[in-house]
Amino acid sequence: MKTYKGGKAGSGTYQQIINHIQGVLKDRQATIDRHTSLIAKGLLDSLDILALIEFVENKFRIKLGNDDLNPEYFETASSVALMVSSKIRTKPQWS
Repeated sequence: MKTYKGGKAGSGTYQQIINHIQGVLKDRQATIDRHTSLIAKGLLDSLDILALIEFVENKFRIKLGNDDLNPEYFETASSVALMVSSKIRTKPQWS
């Protein structure tokens, strides 16, 4: 299993991601925390995951490649935030 390493997700990154996920789930009356299994519990379907990918790419100005589209990275709000934080840290900085 490939995991993102190198630190923790920033609290602002995590909060924005969990707010987005909670918005998706509001009509389903589901509550989550940072360790809730989003996919295994069936809380997010494939269209929700695509919308989450679009959200993180636009919100955090990152591009997710094929290697980033592993379902394990979208299993919990924490795993999404950690992956996003890792991408932000490794994003090329242009002057």
